[in-house]
Amino acid sequence: MKKRIFSLLLCAALSCASLPFAASVSAAPAEDALLLDGCRLVTFGDSLTAMGTWTKTLGEEMNLYAINSGVGGDTTEDGLARFDWDVTKKDPDIVIIGFGTNDDVRLNPGSSVPRVSPEKYKENLKTIISQVRALDADPILLTPPYVREDAYGPAENYASAGGLNAALDVYVEIVREVAKETDTGLIDIHKICDQYKLEEFLITDGVHLADLGNRVYVDSIEAYLKEHYRVDPDAPRIELPQPPEVEEGYWTKSVIPFTADGWRILKPDTVVVTEESDGSISFANTTGLWPEAHYSPEIQDTVAVPVENSYLTVNFETAAITNMVLYLNGSTPTVAYDQNFVGLIPHFVEQDPTLKTEEVGDLSANQKVNCKLKLSDIIPDNMVREDGTVLISGLKLYVVGAAGRKITFHEFSVTNPDPATLPKEAVYEDVVSLLPTDESLISRVAGGVADYSVDTDGSLHLSRAQEDTLSWPSIDIQVNKEVDLAETPYLHVVFTCDGGSANGFLYYTIDGGAEQSVQLSDLLTGTVNDFTSGQKLYFPLENKLGTTGKLTVTHVSLSVYGAPGNSLHWTSLAFSKMVREAEPAPEQPGETSDTSSDASEPTSDASSDAASDAASDASEPTSEASSDEPSADGSADESSDGSHLLTGTDIALIVGGASVLLFAVACVIGVVIKKRKKS
Repeated sequence: MKKRIFSLLLCAALSCASLPFAASVSAAPAEDALLLDGCRLVTFGDSLTAMGTWTKTLGEEMNLYAINSGVGGDTTEDGLARFDWDVTKKDPDIVIIGFGTNDDVRLNPGSSVPRVSPEKYKENLKTIISQVRALDADPILLTPPYVREDAYGPAENYASAGGLNAALDVYVEIVREVAKETDTGLIDIHKICDQYKLEEFLITDGVHLADLGNRVYVDSIEAYLKEHYRVDPDAPRIELPQPPEVEEGYWTKSVIPFTADGWRILKPDTVVVTEESDGSISFANTTGLWPEAHYSPEIQDTVAVPVENSYLTVNFETAAITNMVLYLNGSTPTVAYDQNFVGLIPHFVEQDPTLKTEEVGDLSANQKVNCKLKLSDIIPDNMVREDGTVLISGLKLYVVGAAGRKITFHEFSVTNPDPATLPKEAVYEDVVSLLPTDESLISRVAGGVADYSVDTDGSLHLSRAQEDTLSWPSIDIQVNKEVDLAETPYLHVVFTCDGGSANGFLYYTIDGGAEQSVQLSDLLTGTVNDFTSGQKLYFPLENKLGTTGKLTVTHVSLSVYGAPGNSLHWTSLAFSKMVREAEPAPEQPGETSDTSSDASEPTSDASSDAASDAASDASEPTSEASSDEPSADGSADESSDGSHLLTGTDIALIVGGASVLLFAVACVIGVVIKKRKKS
């Protein structure tokens, strides 16, 4: 008997140990508990929610509508400010609440004051719970996970609390207290993640969830849901809205709304959106800071467009400093699972180098922008879907600077054109590549980059060391190649960037003189702004290197900026020549051009006279009757260009007339000859 009891206890212990977290064996839900299948679950939190994949996975595995309402950087104060938009409007059945990491943040140097005090944090959590219940929905609290001790803020700011995680523990304990005091469900993520190594649970920034962290979130939440709610294995699978297919034909579509209600102001009342009388839409901030306006359409309202040949047209004027980010493939300004987004300002500047930017890369105020950008130039290859298309799924607009200054959009559209109407692009040929042919030509600069490799196709991969603390870790490439700018006056740049941005320096000599250097961004665009992903550019060098003749490139340094683990993939960095100039688009039917009259002119005076005579002969009728003579079917004989054709009657009249004329001429000649004989 004792052996049997021992065996049962052992089995129970092993069952608990097999769960992804320490918990009691799940109890069966009540018979009248909510049926999970088909219900609406909102995850409401900060970037641990917004950047995590766990919400999406929960929906797929639990057969429910899972709605990610996370926003990066948010505290409970921010969450309360957007509650109506992100929770009330979603009509939830269950709301999972996950805040705390940002409430504890102490970013100001020398300050130990958190963004939200513990007392206010507790009050805010209780308010959120009350508002969720007022919607007849169930609230569930999450404790925040641990973070890397040096993840953010100066270390001295947390010294009085015993360190960053010790300070966070205060907020973790408050979540537990609020759960008890309000009889609210609790999933203690902080306790659960103690079982895992931090470097496996979180990504390299020491804050956000790695694949393991996301999986633990899913397993932990699923276990709680199955214990408290009913699941029907025979329930039909929910049908989620799907992205649109590419519309057939050739078209132009706006990718932003020109109505105020289509935009979300992340921090309410910080931006005024105005529908102007001319059909444009304007944005002005009310704070004098840097608020954001978001466009985040539902997935079925996104725009699908082929990348090849299509282009983005943006026409706006700005009295404010601004920046803007285009979101792709279902990513939005608040939820970017796959980090599919592209900064647009560098591309505007590349197309129009006269545009001015701020030191941090924002577009300066009091400028007009009218750019047509090829999607293939701005969309990185890794963001193009398998069928060669991309979904345009959102825009984030920063309205920076003095309050009241407007940014006014006149057009923000994407065009899928008829290929026959496109101009022919210039064709270039790479002549002198600056990328290394093997790794022996590469060396590290200042201990920066942890990994670099030369691929079999000649491309270069480099990534930032996870342990690196330098802001600009770099590699140096030995080149020692002669370049003749008279023959190769362009620099061809192609690379993709997985996080962060890139820059570098070109080192060279002229006629054996002293070594000179130029920053790549300054050389190519005339600014110090770093490059983002997706560059596919040929830059005319003109006189930017101090000569239009020969020089020797000695070496090149390339850098990757951003969080540890960010990487670059260079596929071209080469001096190039143009082998075919660009050609304008072919003229379409019904269009005219300045050259049309020239094209129709004859090539010589002789041909002009001949053409004129022939036209005169062919167009002049021999009589009024012949000009209107009907054909055999009763209609006037006409050629395809509307001129009359000669009928049998016309020909008979012409021959008869010619005979009469010849007889008359013969008579005249005979009379003349007869008179001469008499004389």
